[in-house]
Amino acid sequence: MILDDSIELIPCDGILVNGDAIVDESMLTGETVPVTKVDIKDDAYIGFIEEGVEDSRFFLFSGTRLLRSRPRHCKPPMILVTKTGNFVKYTRS
Repeated sequence: MILDDSIELIPCDGILVNGDAIVDESMLTGETVPVTKVDIKDDAYIGFIEEGVEDSRFFLFSGTRLLRSRPRHCKPPMILVTKTGNFVKYTRS
């Protein structure tokens, strides 16, 4: 899935495979500080595939707010979707 700044909430769990992103995970963690996510490296990807290790440095969670995303190596920021489910879109009041 290509991340672009028109996406307000991440609709699924996934691994950031290219680019970087800043997200607000306060609805999951209660922490109000934005979190920087970086793209996964080959050794971590192998660990995820073989052992299912979810490293929070590159893992995006459903329902988190996307504040910013940036491309890398002339490719758009992308995530590899790992899980979908019952996603509820929250609207601002």
